[in-house]
Amino acid sequence: MTAPTTIGIFAHVDAGKTTLAEAILQQSGAVKRAGRVDEGTTVMDTDDLERKRGITIYARTASFFLETGEGRREFILVDTPGHRDFAPEAERTLPILDGAILVIDGGDGPVGYTKTLWDLLSRARIPVFLFVNKMDRPGLDAGAIMDQVLERLTDKAVDFTAPVPDRMEALAMADPDLMKTYFSIDTIPNGDIRASIQARKVFPVIFGSALEGEGVGRLLDWMGESLTPHLGQGRFQAICYKIGYDGPSRLSQVRILSGKFKIKQDFDGEKVHEIRRYQGAAYDLVQEAGPGQVVSLVGPQKTRAGSRIGGGPPPQASIRPVLQYRVERTDQGPEEDLLQALKVLNEEMPELGVRYDPKIREVMVHAMGPVILEIIQDRLAREGIPIRVSPGRILFKESIRNSVLGLGHFEPLRHYAEVHLLLEPGEANSGIRFLAEDGLGGATDAQLATVRETLVQPIPGVLAGAETTDIRVSLWAIKTGAHTSAGDLPEAVRRAFRQGLMQAESVLLEPMIAFDLDLPFDWLGRILQELTRLGVEGVDQESRSGRVYFRGRGRLRLLQDFFDNLPAMTGGQAVLHLEDGGYQEMDPEEGKNLIEKMDYDPLKDPLFPPSSIFCRHGAGLAVPWDQVADWVHLPVEVPGEDEAEEGDLPVEGLRRSPQEQVWSLSKGEADRIFRETFYANANSQKEAKRREIRARDKARQMEKDRKAGKGKSIPASGPKNPREANPDFRGESWLLVDGYNIIHAWPNLHFEGDEGFETARKKLTDILSEIHALSGEEVILVFDAYRVKGGIRRHEERGGIHLVYTKEAETADQYIAEISREKAKKNRVRVATSDGPVQLIAWREGALILSARELYQIYRDLQEEAHDHHDPGSYPELTHRLGDFLEGPPDGPK
Repeated sequence: MTAPTTIGIFAHVDAGKTTLAEAILQQSGAVKRAGRVDEGTTVMDTDDLERKRGITIYARTASFFLETGEGRREFILVDTPGHRDFAPEAERTLPILDGAILVIDGGDGPVGYTKTLWDLLSRARIPVFLFVNKMDRPGLDAGAIMDQVLERLTDKAVDFTAPVPDRMEALAMADPDLMKTYFSIDTIPNGDIRASIQARKVFPVIFGSALEGEGVGRLLDWMGESLTPHLGQGRFQAICYKIGYDGPSRLSQVRILSGKFKIKQDFDGEKVHEIRRYQGAAYDLVQEAGPGQVVSLVGPQKTRAGSRIGGGPPPQASIRPVLQYRVERTDQGPEEDLLQALKVLNEEMPELGVRYDPKIREVMVHAMGPVILEIIQDRLAREGIPIRVSPGRILFKESIRNSVLGLGHFEPLRHYAEVHLLLEPGEANSGIRFLAEDGLGGATDAQLATVRETLVQPIPGVLAGAETTDIRVSLWAIKTGAHTSAGDLPEAVRRAFRQGLMQAESVLLEPMIAFDLDLPFDWLGRILQELTRLGVEGVDQESRSGRVYFRGRGRLRLLQDFFDNLPAMTGGQAVLHLEDGGYQEMDPEEGKNLIEKMDYDPLKDPLFPPSSIFCRHGAGLAVPWDQVADWVHLPVEVPGEDEAEEGDLPVEGLRRSPQEQVWSLSKGEADRIFRETFYANANSQKEAKRREIRARDKARQMEKDRKAGKGKSIPASGPKNPREANPDFRGESWLLVDGYNIIHAWPNLHFEGDEGFETARKKLTDILSEIHALSGEEVILVFDAYRVKGGIRRHEERGGIHLVYTKEAETADQYIAEISREKAKKNRVRVATSDGPVQLIAWREGALILSARELYQIYRDLQEEAHDHHDPGSYPELTHRLGDFLEGPPDGPK
């Protein structure tokens, strides 16, 4: 049986989403009778608060089976909240979905929040079926609703309840590929239609009534044949999309992306005691879970919503609360109980961002709106903790204008971690982005995951203690030791981040709010005048059927009172929908006044200190942030402004100490940085460190030779090239390596699968780094990326060698020929490959040729002779073996 396919169901509140979910379960045979929301008998909405309010609050799952052309297949339905206040809960389900149903109320059409959900599904690239519900009501015009869908959501929507000829024409108009088929054979096969649905080239629209069961069968037929699971292969991977509680049991709700998982097996460092498969509120215990399955794990305590197990960055939330509220107990109970209860809620709803200020004993939460606050009050009241919530305060944020290197060290007795982080201004509304997609040579995968997950948690700025955002973070250097404990690295990361903020030029950001406003035409003049006075940007308006529709964006602090008073102003005739409009920089003078009012002292924040802890005389010593650079154990290699001359590598490209050097260049500046760094003089601090290491190694070997009375040297190369024969040659030595060719030629680099290939690439990089360190020769390792659509040439540096990934339509041999032609004019250039055509091209450009076997032998010779006293200009013998690629593989590498 194939892996299960997950389908999310989304809608604006009261569109009939849960009723449709019940109809799907009933018509597929999963339940005998469809439950009703008004009777509180649904499979999905089982919480007392959900039944009391008649809305979905928590995302839940239920399985059903369909008979398809591929046999009996399992589907997992994920019911999501429909109220705007719970939009983050709906968004968290997106990474586990293979498809989605977007339910539209036939009476309202695609209203504002429906558009928000559509945008979420579009960004996640999820195939979508649109179900227009409540069409059993009299007076509804399917044609008019279809026009609204085409206008407000997508022009690729097709009415699948229309007559076949009309449907075929609409399909041809939506997808050019289907149009070619239609013109060719005067019809469109179902298989082609299903492929277009899966590829998001067509979005089926089905009109029906969930309560009456109309249209549900058609929906199931097309979903069952069109949607397939999107999973990985190889090692175990999973994503935790939600944390929940069943009594005292903490539930990590995950989807298995690849591999299998068994009971009692280690899950991201923790044991699993139970694996549950839920059907609404009921569940079965299973012994193992396989690819595609959605299960709840009992046992893990460190998982968080959004955590990825087995690799990959956590998903970034796009829906964020813009208001924060003060929460306080109304009885005399202990404050610790309130904090603990809110901590549990924060695990289930991370967007709450619970924050406690011990200085004024204030507890703050962030919320999307009043409904979620009422849910929090009800939840805590059931636990015997009555609370009062203050009126909402606006949630400001902070960012930075310049790049800085933050240093963090955490070394109380029997603890150790040090981290250097490069902080750079990021794109607007991008959040905190950790740049570690390509992996870093000096950090393990586990360390990278720890850094990434630490940065996911909100870290306050240093101006007003507001959450930081729009910052790119790169791991510059990292060091752990024998005494490193689980919490040491996160502590060092937070201190490094805060120490960087203390150095940076910080700015205060304020939230913007986007809105859709629908009101009678008579109110046009007054409302437009008011919106203009409040500085609303980009007001769009349209009129139809005696009403006017506004869409705009403005500063929340100016619009909040206007929105609160709007119902009274219009006699309740206005329909308002609000969306997060991102953040933008606050007016400097107003920002200054707010900072003074907040009276935040970053040096006195006990949870996020910018200082570092060092071990001195067996005890921890707190070192102020502005003195940390003098105490850290790893080298701090940031070029000052006075040193930054043309030809130096800009801040974006710098990384690590010489022992852990990793260079990561931004794509936009790749070509310029390549020219500056590849042709720059070798009088840098890095080269000075190399000379120091070589001198130290030479001294050790001279002492060994003196004791042993012997010594060897690497033979000088023969005059195979005129430049080699020149005794006055003073140029640089360059080694160009055809990466994929060498990997395939060396048997000891053969690995299976994509993961194995990454291992081979890293191992080859390590070998070439050692060649570079031992010989002083500059090394360029080239990998073919010419088939990557839209790819640009990308340059990095790892372990002191240059890594190049070619651009689209550029092969490795083209790049090697270009660099050989440029470098061989004044430098010694060797090209390592066993590809005959590449050898010939490079030789014609004046380069010396190394086969894969010769490159490996050079590596072994350098290892054996590493400590001998030899002339740095001496190299193993070079040859021009244009036919070497024809030779059969020897015992060792080819």
